[in-house]
Amino acid sequence: HDLRGPLSAMMMAAEVLARRPDPSVNAVGKRLLRSGRWMGRMIEDLLDLARTRVGEGMPVARARFDLCTMAERVVQERESTVPGKSVRLTHSGDLQGEWDEDRLTQVVSNLLGNALRHGNSETVELHLDGDAPDLVRMRVANGGSIPPEMLAHIFDPFRSGKAQSNRSEGLGLGLYIVQQIVWAHAGTMRVESADGHTVFEVELPRLAPAE
Repeated sequence: HDLRGPLSAMMMAAEVLARRPDPSVNAVGKRLLRSGRWMGRMIEDLLDLARTRVGEGMPVARARFDLCTMAERVVQERESTVPGKSVRLTHSGDLQGEWDEDRLTQVVSNLLGNALRHGNSETVELHLDGDAPDLVRMRVANGGSIPPEMLAHIFDPFRSGKAQSNRSEGLGLGLYIVQQIVWAHAGTMRVESADGHTVFEVELPRLAPAE
């Protein structure tokens, strides 16, 4: 929490620079804003990790919304970060449910981000299945296989999808946090990777389970 104060001050200064008419100053401001947002995401990931490690669990605030509408927004955002690759979104059935929209945005964003970065196909498939009366299913598929030794630890914190990581990969908490969010919604998650294809599947009950 102590990191948020100085970061907020830096972001405010960067926003001022980004609005300056001088192109060189404007470019510096925008670059600082991108770095600040990246740092902010890492701080949030560390906070989520701390909550789960001390037994608090992943907090969720449920409200009714349409999963497809949210996914369309995330697809547009993610496609803009990986030139030359795209996401094909398909859906069926009723995709309404009571979930935490911000948290499920993290789930879709992280799964698509991993598929776009690590997959070797130009198109990532995202399918939302709302045909079942009590749950919805999400499927993210891409070309490329995860080595068995990595697959066994794919949801462990501080691990990335590749043996060699870089700055843009963050802290290696993405899939761990995705799994924790799914569990907090009483859902399930699994991954299969073989024959040049990798698939992540998520099942989410439409409603919170009875206490």
